[in-house]
Amino acid sequence: MTKLLERTARALALAMLAWLLWSAFRPVTRARSTRVAVGDVSRRVSALMRDGEISSLHVDVDRTPAPADLELLAALRRAALPVTWSGIVEPLGISAERVAEPVATTRISVAAPAGSWLRVSDRLGTLDSVRPAHGNAQLLVEHVESPVLAGFGRDTATAADIDSLILRPVLVVGSAGWETKFVVAALEERGWHVATRIGVAPGARVEQGNGKGSATAIDTTHYAAVVALDTSATSLGDAIARYVRSGGGLVLAGRSATVPALAPLAPAALGAHRAARPALVADSVTPRSLARWALATPRSNAAAIAHYGAELAVAARVVGAGRVIQTGSEESWRWRMEGVEGSATAHREWWSRLVASVAYAPPVARGARVNRLAAPRAQIIDALGLPGERARASTAFDPLRSPVVITLVFVLLLAEWASRRLRGAR
Repeated sequence: MTKLLERTARALALAMLAWLLWSAFRPVTRARSTRVAVGDVSRRVSALMRDGEISSLHVDVDRTPAPADLELLAALRRAALPVTWSGIVEPLGISAERVAEPVATTRISVAAPAGSWLRVSDRLGTLDSVRPAHGNAQLLVEHVESPVLAGFGRDTATAADIDSLILRPVLVVGSAGWETKFVVAALEERGWHVATRIGVAPGARVEQGNGKGSATAIDTTHYAAVVALDTSATSLGDAIARYVRSGGGLVLAGRSATVPALAPLAPAALGAHRAARPALVADSVTPRSLARWALATPRSNAAAIAHYGAELAVAARVVGAGRVIQTGSEESWRWRMEGVEGSATAHREWWSRLVASVAYAPPVARGARVNRLAAPRAQIIDALGLPGERARASTAFDPLRSPVVITLVFVLLLAEWASRRLRGAR
């Protein structure tokens, strides 16, 4: 048994010595560092993947890389190939989202170094040029075709594809009068489907749908938003409150914020009443000159949307899963009827934007999305690290430099020699 162990130790030691001898004389390819321009990554991808001699890869970034190229570089880095990059990539970002309005309006938000001129374009051409005053700017553009891009110089950011929205009708609740009549008209002219519940006498109201909504159930399956114009919403207050907390949108105008069931939803309380200013000429008729309620003591989670000087004019807040926006206006119809040319359009857009800001409008499910670089510098750093930052490379096993292999050979030979000496063999 002892002789068998000696032969085994000798055989293992000789095999390992032979392996070390082969490793010492086998041809060794010299690894090299490779440098490529970001525009050449896709062209050289096959060679980079096959070339086993590459020890590291450095990318010169002189423009926004293609998303597929950045994904490839990130994959090489994850595979333990050291990938570094250098270059000047401006901090630039863009997002585009559909506004919940029947007119296909897109809100485009861009971020860039202050003072730089950005060109904003879509698939059909240039939309506008903007110069962010404080590092960011926003555009509202109708009929945009994806993709939306913003850039200057050789840097370009591309927004993700724009979702389509499901827009349900709007329910307008108010008393029979000019304000209700022209709010309904403004929304319909803007493209909204409108259902109404109009109070015509104490305890009596007229309900009307338009074939697109229901005049019985107030829930998110029937309505995108509810517009409450006055205290005629009292009888529907509890239903509207449940609707908002389940995800619906609510526009509170004038004294509707004093309805007991709606007051807890309001972003602010009603303050002093402002009487309409006497209008001598049409150009003096503006929302600020019309009769309205000032908004006072806003809630802690309310956001101020607009002011008339120091006076809070429009406020909004989140309630449960829904949103509420509040205005003190109660005679906006005069703006439409007595203002200068274009006031009707401004009145229409103002009411539509109030509704759009709170409307429940679920997006249409999309298929596979196209990968975009909406914030190129941030996404490059996320994928490849900071400029010049090297990924940790895996260390190839070199038996000639391994202390474990050398030690094991020495132990095997020593064990075989000691065993032979102990039993007196030569």
